[in-house]
Order: sequence, then C-alpha cells, then structure tokens
Amino acid sequence: MKILIVLTYYRPHTSGLTIYAERLANAFCEAGHQVTILTSQYEKSLPRNETINGIRIVRVPVLFRLSKGVIMPQFGYMASKLVAETDVIQLHLPQFDAAGLGGELDHHQRGGHPAARGARHLREGGADGPRATGGAGGRGGQRGRQPALYGT
Repeated sequence: MKILIVLTYYRPHTSGLTIYAERLANAFCEAGHQVTILTSQYEKSLPRNETINGIRIVRVPVLFRLSKGVIMPQFGYMASKLVAETDVIQLHLPQFDAAGLGGELDHHQRGGHPAARGARHLREGGADGPRATGGAGGRGGQRGRQPALYGT
C-alpha cells in the first residue's frame, strides 16, 4: 500500500507531531508499505528529496513564514502529483496549504481519478501496529479507487 503522510514540519525538526509521524512512517515501512512524507523545506539547507530508512521525504520550498505557519506556492502541485499515486493519506492540520490538497482529495473521492479501483482504509492497531482494511476484496467494500484520508 502507498501511504502519504502530510505535515508542515518533519525531521530534523523535533516536536511531538514529528516524532509521532516518524514512528508511524517507520512502522508502515517495516510492515512493507511504501511511505512518502510531504512536508516543508523550512530550512534551505535541507534536501528537497531524500530517502531515510526506506521512507521517501519530499520537501516543498517555503516562500515565507507567518509565525510557525509556512507559505509554499508549489505545495498544491506537489500534493496533486503525490495524491495521484497514493492509496492512503494521513494529513496533519493546521497547514495553510492544505486547502489545495482538500480540492484534490474531493476530486478523487468523486471518482475523478483515472485509476479508479478499490479504496483502502488504514487504522492504527494496538500491539500489532497499523493495519490496512477494506479495499478490493476486503470487508470495506468498493467505491472506486480513492485515497483514504485520515488526519489529526
């Protein structure tokens, strides 16, 4: 399963959310899923694209900041590109640029994506870790391929 985790700040920035997202990403990757993190390039010295422990990290350049918030004009384009290849999206808000991602998700949920097949859903499991349910052949039924959206 291809999982996209979206949040404003990711490693090396340290906060409760970045630690949580990193742990989830590692657990998903260890379970055999393909994980991509979409985040901000909040420091120009950070690479735009890198892979750490099998997790693909895509950082979008920041045009300017509003307090802790960041404005990333290229975010919508990058989000659209990544959503098109994703089965599950985990979105952490608030994020100014998330409005653009919402429109892309709405388009997918109405079946507008050409790769329409079975949806997959993700829930966090206890000691067993994250588990996928539903989707083609699963108990969740089929409504056309659309990314499942989970956020905090």
